[in-house]
Amino acid sequence: MSSTANLVVCITFFTIADVSTLARICIRYRKQRLWWDDCWAILTMILSILVDISLFGAGTSSVGSSPLAPVSDESDQVVQFWLIMISFTLAIWCARISLMLSIIRLIPPLFTLRRISEWTAVSFSLICLGILTPKIYICASDLSWSDVSVPICPLEKVAIGELITDLVADIALVVIPIRLLGHVKLSKDKRRMLIVIFGASLLTSAVSVVHVVFLMVSSYFDLVPIIAEVEPPPLLSPIWV
Repeated sequence: MSSTANLVVCITFFTIADVSTLARICIRYRKQRLWWDDCWAILTMILSILVDISLFGAGTSSVGSSPLAPVSDESDQVVQFWLIMISFTLAIWCARISLMLSIIRLIPPLFTLRRISEWTAVSFSLICLGILTPKIYICASDLSWSDVSVPICPLEKVAIGELITDLVADIALVVIPIRLLGHVKLSKDKRRMLIVIFGASLLTSAVSVVHVVFLMVSSYFDLVPIIAEVEPPPLLSPIWV
């Protein structure tokens, strides 16, 4: 895929995610229905913007091996990689936390399922730290990767763990809405919201698998930034009610 095509893909998904999030916040603000899930959605949007800044703002004048507006200076490329890795990891888990909080607000306070969902949201934050910490340690403990022409830290060691946690989180985001649909009487709008969350979780699971495959196969590593733009939007855009 050419640099231009990759840029178009990233800009498209960036626009979908951030415009949808802004529309969501505006709609809920007008309805006076803002809650904690909206705060996490805003945080996810900010992190997504940081990913795009690292992709497009570090330098756009040169042409190189990077599929996205590569930077000409090697030190800038190292900074670019760190921003993408940290911002993407935080963004995807903040988006999952936002989705789980959107589910929690639909569950009556006295239901055991609400407590389970609350602890699931807490576990998402712990998993995020558990995934990000070894990534930072691996890249910071051996900086030899930063001396090559296209500096990319090898993260194959954490790829399997990331795949497992992604699938567990997405399964939780599928099972809890199904459980809620079967045991709680909801309005038509709320049922539609849960169905959309179900679909978004399935789509994100598929993209997560592709993301981990790209991390494990070095020949596909240059495409990881594309997945960084594709993965968060399905988790952000559906939550409108």
